[in-house]
Amino acid sequence: MVRVDSPKKTRFKGAQDLLKVMAKKLMVLSAAVLLFAYALCSGYIGQAGAGKAASDLPVIAVRNNEGKPINISIEDVGKYHGDICPCVLFAYRAIQSAVERLWADEMPYRSDIRMITPSTSPGARDAFEFIARAVTRPERRGDFRVEEASEESRPDRDAHNFAYTFIRKSTDERLEVRVKDAVFPEGFLRMKQKRTSQALSPSERERFEELKRELMRKVVGLPPEELFTFREVNRS
Repeated sequence: MVRVDSPKKTRFKGAQDLLKVMAKKLMVLSAAVLLFAYALCSGYIGQAGAGKAASDLPVIAVRNNEGKPINISIEDVGKYHGDICPCVLFAYRAIQSAVERLWADEMPYRSDIRMITPSTSPGARDAFEFIARAVTRPERRGDFRVEEASEESRPDRDAHNFAYTFIRKSTDERLEVRVKDAVFPEGFLRMKQKRTSQALSPSERERFEELKRELMRKVVGLPPEELFTFREVNRS
């Protein structure tokens, strides 16, 4: 004898199946939203540098005084400084770009690298110290120098402070590496300046953190030619 379900029972079973399908879709959607939020906060997604994280940056290879090769990652520099902030990222990528251009296929000795910058940022100082050991060592006195910024550098426009002049001491070749103004999100520098002189409101703090994340994604993801301008400097 063939069993035939009543129309009412069939409709109920169909509704159950539909609910199960909808529940599965909702779970998939929720997982996707959570993954997107995590990626956004971790710096994996952005207008520039989509799909790249700071850990994807190549290591900087240098030699110590004995000639032993040392590979230094952005994570190493971040641990030394305390975190990976925009200033650490800018300095790391600037050093990386300078090494590629001044030493080409050679691996520089730490003692052969000198840097001059108008930046008083602890992030820039710590990055150069960890990579080149040029800040705290007495024998390296003068290999890290902070010079006064140009007159163009004003409280409301301190992009000029994000510049670094690297010198290959053995040949006296010099290269200026300067962050392009367009890299900074609109309003970031203004809020950065305001934060140093007065407290930001909760909404301003939230906006500032958004802009900082956007900036960090750019610093990680942009190729050197889009991040910096490069200029050979005449030897003294």
